Amino acid sequence: MKWKTENLRPGLIVAVRSYTFIGRTIRWGLRKWSERLHKKYWSDRPRTDPWANHTGIIVRSPSELVVGEALAQGSVMTPLESYIQEHEKKGTECRVYEVLDADRKDEAAAAQNWFMEIEGTSYDFACYPRLLIKSLFFDIWSKAAGWEWSNWCTEGVAKSWDDFHPPHIDRVFPTKNPTPLTVEQMAGEQPMKPSQSIRLRNVTDQMIEQGVV
Repeated sequence: MKWKTENLRPGLIVAVRSYTFIGRTIRWGLRKWSERLHKKYWSDRPRTDPWANHTGIIVRSPSELVVGEALAQGSVMTPLESYIQEHEKKGTECRVYEVLDADRKDEAAAAQNWFMEIEGTSYDFACYPRLLIKSLFFDIWSKAAGWEWSNWCTEGVAKSWDDFHPPHIDRVFPTKNPTPLTVEQMAGEQPMKPSQSIRLRNVTDQMIEQGVV
């Protein structure tokens, strides 16, 4: 997997598929969630399992491109070179998405929002019980899972786009509890409610040469 780093830009969304116990467990829960949605809304289409278990966003620090992501130690900026090397070493895979209708200025603003509002916040461990219940059964809560002052991976990315989004762009994540599955839903890759619309475009082929070491 060789990244076309010259094509990357702030604001792009990165989805990650890892093969750790935690990564597989997250995808297992998301699969249960996806199966219910498929049965209810997409039964006439072929079903595929959710692909990713982690989400980040490309951000420009004062000197370089980095990946803004929520890890156990909190929301951090990982230098792009280190990010790529680490994923290659662990054998993880990545996909890249762009927001429909967004221009470069909008993308830069979303990335700046992550840098200003999300970076440094604690990881939202409190979200897991509720998200697990939601993935296995149903969601009875209207507010976001977990703590207001912290963020899990997709939550931080969603806030970067939606809490501060320009008025000419519709909300990218139509839920207060976004997960890696939500990213795939908004790209039309996973079942979603009829009231929702595609908001993301998969541009992985433009950013990563798959199968190249």
